Amino acid sequence: MPKTVGGQMNRVLDLISKLRQQFPRVSGASQDKVADFERRFGVSVPNDLRTFLLAIDGTAGEWDDQYLTWWAVDRIKPVHDELVDYLPDRDLFPACFVFADYMDSSWLFAIQLGGEREQIGRVFLVAVDGTRKPSIAPSFGKFLDLYFSDDRGMYPI
Repeated sequence: MPKTVGGQMNRVLDLISKLRQQFPRVSGASQDKVADFERRFGVSVPNDLRTFLLAIDGTAGEWDDQYLTWWAVDRIKPVHDELVDYLPDRDLFPACFVFADYMDSSWLFAIQLGGEREQIGRVFLVAVDGTRKPSIAPSFGKFLDLYFSDDRGMYPI
């Protein structure tokens, strides 16, 4: 697939299609719900993630066929808030928000929504092992390239 913004959006549409087949009763978040999230946290959701959330507002706590649970807008939160009992991990990912987890939070995936402009949208694997590794993808759309290819970058081991 070409490495363009359009290609990234195609990956988002591929994921929407896949999850609608697996979870036919799941619906999208409203524009107001996404706007409320942005106001509450003082962030702007990148277009690729916004498109996804407007079509699929989480998988209702269920794993998809790759063992990921995609979080609803109401559940997405800063890593700091999700890992309240895990030091130093909770402080290693400033301005990053958890949007999915693997196998009941064995590890998390977070997107950076604050900081320098070129940093916004980066996706991190949060392994809860006391380390912060480099981002695994520069955007949600590129993260989906890893997801669809079951790339080793999706796993901490």
